Amino acid sequence: MMTNVRYLFLALAIIISLHYILSFSHEAYGRATSISNIKDHIAGNQNRIPPYKLPIPEEYYAHPDAANSQGRKANAAIVMLGTAATSPFHASQLRTDQLETATSMVLSAA
Repeated sequence: MMTNVRYLFLALAIIISLHYILSFSHEAYGRATSISNIKDHIAGNQNRIPPYKLPIPEEYYAHPDAANSQGRKANAAIVMLGTAATSPFHASQLRTDQLETATSMVLSAA
């Protein structure tokens, strides 16, 4: 029974030691595990304004008078993936076409 208690205290001592070493060596870990930060997360910050009461910044509105708007633009890309069974060309056809192209290139160079 006493050996179990010793192992429990040893594990607790190792965990607490690692916590203190990490909190002193890594600033972000120290801020994340600070008592004031944990207290704010549990109780909530009473002085904070809810997001729905904050006005939207002017840069997010579209201005109708700007004919050539150089502001934020959206980019779109479409990626199509398929297997050999679902594509219109089978892998054997592609290899044959590539082989014919390579052969014609070699023969025309000679």
